[in-house]
Amino acid sequence: MNNPEIHITRQINDGNIETFKSLYGTFYTCLLLYANSIINDIDISKDILQDIFLKLWEKRKEFTIKYSLKSYLYTAVRNSCMDHLKHLKVEKKYVDHSLVELKEKELTFFSELFIHPEEDDFEKYLNEINTVIEELPEQCRKIFKLSRFEGMKNNEVARYLNLSVRTIDTQLYRALKTLREKLNKYLTCK
Repeated sequence: MNNPEIHITRQINDGNIETFKSLYGTFYTCLLLYANSIINDIDISKDILQDIFLKLWEKRKEFTIKYSLKSYLYTAVRNSCMDHLKHLKVEKKYVDHSLVELKEKELTFFSELFIHPEEDDFEKYLNEINTVIEELPEQCRKIFKLSRFEGMKNNEVARYLNLSVRTIDTQLYRALKTLREKLNKYLTCK
């Protein structure tokens, strides 16, 4: 039986880069559309395909096809997309947990700050808060102001600044930690 897919597989096993490029060119667009239909993010879909083809080339000597190249590639894309989605689910649980912790610390922090200052110290106190905020690193300060003064949610700040929500959470945590450290004398619970 003269199966062209077996011939292509053998050429890839032997390191024939032209055959590999041809395989890549033949399937890339369809596989990208398939991956994007699952992931709904074109950049991540491209990364998934890049990883699949890179692994295929790196393990070309062990590469075997039992049924068809097309089935093999679509299955590889589906499995990689599912792995990515599972990873996102785990990551979301972690981010959600971190966000709850951040909100709890933030509530404690701000309630502590606004209890202690005496009336005559209040102006000085506000000036010190503003000074500490202005001393934050640029990105941290910008994120803090958008979140606290503009009332933007973390995911809105992330979209606005083209950053990940995790980066926003981390920067807000750092800002609050710095405020807590620098304004420690005003806190009721130390």
